[in-house]
Amino acid sequence: MEPITPFRGIYAAVTRKNEAGTKEYFPEQKLNIHQAIAAYTTGSAYAEFAEKEKGTLAPGMLADFVVLDRDITKVAPAEILKTHVLRTVVGGKTVYTVK
Repeated sequence: MEPITPFRGIYAAVTRKNEAGTKEYFPEQKLNIHQAIAAYTTGSAYAEFAEKEKGTLAPGMLADFVVLDRDITKVAPAEILKTHVLRTVVGGKTVYTVK
């Protein structure tokens, strides 16, 4: 079983390394953190033809977002792997809160 977490994908996108940091794959394909987050947000919405209703936080859009325990745009890439979701909001309603 593998944990389902976007943080593994974001880490891989910005480092192009395995989680141990010991092997690097196609380093020329690295994204910066903002590009990686966009791939998971606006890019995913676009891929499902839903970019007019989700993928960004803006008036009239669905309010789907998470609150994290750290700012992944400001931490070292290895710290991205340690990120935890504190709250999940879908359609403007909280559906998960850490206890």
